[in-house]
Amino acid sequence: MNSTSKVNLIDTELSELAVTKQCNLLGVSSKVCYKPKTNFEKKWIIDTILLIFERVPIYEARKVHQALKEKGISVSVNAVSKYRKELKLEPILAVKVLNLSIPNQQHKKYSYKLRGTEMSMDGKGRATHNICIERFWRSTKCDMLYLFNFDSMRHLKESLKKYIYFFNFEKYHESLGNFKPMDVYTKKLDIQKVKSRKRKNLFLSLNLGNIF
Repeated sequence: MNSTSKVNLIDTELSELAVTKQCNLLGVSSKVCYKPKTNFEKKWIIDTILLIFERVPIYEARKVHQALKEKGISVSVNAVSKYRKELKLEPILAVKVLNLSIPNQQHKKYSYKLRGTEMSMDGKGRATHNICIERFWRSTKCDMLYLFNFDSMRHLKESLKKYIYFFNFEKYHESLGNFKPMDVYTKKLDIQKVKSRKRKNLFLSLNLGNIF
């Protein structure tokens, strides 16, 4: 009788005779009788990490960790980094290197007004006063424009709309402590509402006090 036939005779559900004892009686190694247990929690985490990477390939480990937390998955940043290394996942970064030390002769020095905000362009062809807009366009270029090809202007416009939504509602920003802009904004509004309500209650209580 070959080893495969012997292994097939082993009954793992037999409580009267342990599997190890059955293996010894049949002369086979007990290792072949046990199937390795699948770590379903780890598999779930890895599958989710892959889904996040497919949707947002620009995220590094800390932002992936934040996304997992929002999904109710408790795992450390170090574990996320480890799993990403096992999967050979690296954040896809598209940075177009520009030589900004040499002024661009095609850009004239001029100033103009945009929605009442004075902006200036220096001889290197970059805005120097509107930092927020500059950061937004830098993110847009690195996260989207440099990564994908657009077959039409309509495709580009639709992609920009989706990215603007992602930038404000879904993207984790390091400058905000890896929170989303709209979450920070709504939290600030809630705090202001609470303060306003307290001021109103205080005002009403003062008026009532004067009456009596």
